[in-house]
Amino acid sequence: MTTAEIVRAFREKVSREIDLETQGLDRFVVYTPFMFDDGDHFVIILCRENGRWVLTDEAHTFMHLSYVDVDLSQGSRAKIVEQALRGFGVQNRSGELRVVVPEEAFGDALFSLVQAISRITSTALWTRERIISTFEEDFRQLVQGVVPVGRLEFGYTDREIDPDRIYPVDCRINSMPRPCFLFAITTVRLRFLGSDASA
Repeated sequence: MTTAEIVRAFREKVSREIDLETQGLDRFVVYTPFMFDDGDHFVIILCRENGRWVLTDEAHTFMHLSYVDVDLSQGSRAKIVEQALRGFGVQNRSGELRVVVPEEAFGDALFSLVQAISRITSTALWTRERIISTFEEDFRQLVQGVVPVGRLEFGYTDREIDPDRIYPVDCRINSMPRPCFLFAITTVRLRFLGSDASA
C-alpha cells in the first residue's frame, strides 16, 4: 500500500484532516485533529515492525496524563482504561499504546487507537461528583482489602442516637474491643486533585 493510499484510508475512516510526515524508512508521524484538553495533539506514529505496520503513541498518552497528576493504575479509572483498551483492541506495552494494523485496515486501526486514547484521557476530566464517587469506591476497596468483609458495616448509623439516619458513618468495623469508625474525607482528596471544592 502506498503512502497516498494509507492517507486516503485514514481520511475515509477517521477524519479528512489527517496527514502523514515521513520520518525515515517505514516511519511516519500521523497528524490528526484530535487533542488533549490543554491543546496538545495526540502523538501517533505509524511504523513497520517485523514486516507488519503498527500504530503507536510511543507512551506519550500516559506521560501526558502524568502531568495532570491523575492515577490511572487503580480504582475506577483503571477499570475505564482496561475497558477502553480491550474494547478497541489496543495493547498496552509498559505504557505504550499500540495497534497492529490487520490486513492493511489502516483506517480501522487508527480509529481504534484514537478512540482508546480519547476514552482514557476523558478520565482526567471527570466532574467533582465523579471524583467523589471514584474516591468512595477506592475507599471501600482499600478497607475490604484489609478487614474481613463480615466485620464491615458501610453507611452505619446508631439506631438509638440517630434514628433518622442524619449522621451516617462511612464504615464501622465490628468485633473490636471499642467501636471503630472510619470516615472517608472526600474534600481532602478533591483539593489534592486540584479541585476548588470548599465543602
